[in-house]
Amino acid sequence: MSCWLDRLSPSAKDALLWAEGFRKATGAVELYTEYLLAGLYQKEGSFTQKLLTLFDDDTAIRSGLEDLANQMTSTSIRLEPIHPALPDVLLNVKVSANLEEALNEAAILADEKGSKTIRTRHLLAGLLAVQDSWAGQWISEKLQVDQQELYQLITTASEAQLPLDKIRQASPRYESALILRGHTGSVNSVAFSPDNRLVVSGSADGSIRIWDVTNGKMSRLIQGHEVTIRSTLFTPDGRYIISADKRGEIKTWDAQNGRQLLTQE
Repeated sequence: MSCWLDRLSPSAKDALLWAEGFRKATGAVELYTEYLLAGLYQKEGSFTQKLLTLFDDDTAIRSGLEDLANQMTSTSIRLEPIHPALPDVLLNVKVSANLEEALNEAAILADEKGSKTIRTRHLLAGLLAVQDSWAGQWISEKLQVDQQELYQLITTASEAQLPLDKIRQASPRYESALILRGHTGSVNSVAFSPDNRLVVSGSADGSIRIWDVTNGKMSRLIQGHEVTIRSTLFTPDGRYIISADKRGEIKTWDAQNGRQLLTQE
């Protein structure tokens, strides 16, 4: 892997350093593709994060990535407290055969695109290029799009384009999905009201939005958090919304008028 290190973009290197931190926490002998996938997902607003949350919320994806990564060593390590490895550690990391192949595919793709830098989207495509990789298979199963088709959609798009709409439309999940548009950051939490008529969503853009399920229209925008929102939910009676951000600040809102009622730290 050392031959590609100088070509990695800062974000690509960060993903590998996170993956190595996870490997160290699990005690695994090798660095696996599944660890790299989880590492690619950690970057807020990244292509990988936007791709994997096309149909599922952030909580579900993180839980799935934890299960995927932990099955390599039968451990139960959480994603959140992982500390990335130091940069010089990557020089001596032992990688699995599948990850070595994925890294080679990423380098080839970067060359084909005329890029001197191996970017995170090249690494993601590299994972999809390895047909017997659990990471690539997991992505395909989540999106319900053939693994090879996903690879083609990503690699044939221009470097500046995120082919999310094409991937969304290629999935049978799209036909039954109600698309709610409005957030400018990744959506980290979605919850239904007790009567299933409303949906509340929390995003990295710091906003909370309430949606009418019958027509997909936003019924209320709530702002008050200054950082990424990690969780949102309705109280059992549907009268209030509770939200929590990455700083640990918890707020209670009136679900009918959006007024902030309580803040806890």
